[in-house]
Amino acid sequence: MSADQYLANRRVVVTRSAEQALSLCRALERAGAVPIRFPTIQTRAVSIDDGFAHLRDADWLVFTSTNGVRYYLDALDDSSLPASARIAAVGTATASALRQRGVDVAIVPDAFDGRHLAVAFEETDGRRFVLVQPIEAMPDLAEFLESRGGIVTRVVAYRTETASSDARSAAVLAEGVDAVTFTSPSTVRGFVELVDRKTRLTLEHAIVVCIGPVTAGEALRCGIHVDAVADPHTTEGLLAALDRCFEETATTS
Repeated sequence: MSADQYLANRRVVVTRSAEQALSLCRALERAGAVPIRFPTIQTRAVSIDDGFAHLRDADWLVFTSTNGVRYYLDALDDSSLPASARIAAVGTATASALRQRGVDVAIVPDAFDGRHLAVAFEETDGRRFVLVQPIEAMPDLAEFLESRGGIVTRVVAYRTETASSDARSAAVLAEGVDAVTFTSPSTVRGFVELVDRKTRLTLEHAIVVCIGPVTAGEALRCGIHVDAVADPHTTEGLLAALDRCFEETATTS
């Protein structure tokens, strides 16, 4: 049986924000699945005028999300980035967003998380890093760079909030789904805030796949079981993990 057949007609919940869900939904559709859009988060820009002052002395400008790319470069108002600062991205999606804006990317780690990004820098002692992050970002990347002698400035480019409740979308969930995907810890928290206990009970037998270990940890902390973690931590890895879970279900039933 092919991969597409394992995903065929499976109802898969996409918890990404409305503006970021399209690529995953299209990938699911190509695999024959039925994406159920249930955005649990939304992002909002914050004023980052002070964040540009640090660019003059920066050795590295580090982007940890595609949202950071969008909000930071939009606020920069097409002014050119200083030639002295090299650019790092946490993963391929973030790197792609930068390249689409005409920005060269010097570093993308093999594993797409903050710690692996920090390790990817060959020299950190005395180097100046500007991190473009959401307001709720974990401090681990900054702390690890600082522990290796880096001088870190954190620039908050946006905030992530729980999406507005949508009774129609919640009703679609209550009809039953085959799988739920989480692509960040914030999507997990938003899901828990938006979905009442009765609806969550109807999803107990659904397959749950997370894009990375940090997201999986947040799901477990919130009392949500996790069946698989994507490897690599990308949309393609997420689909492959879903496929493996459905294949295991098919072969054991």
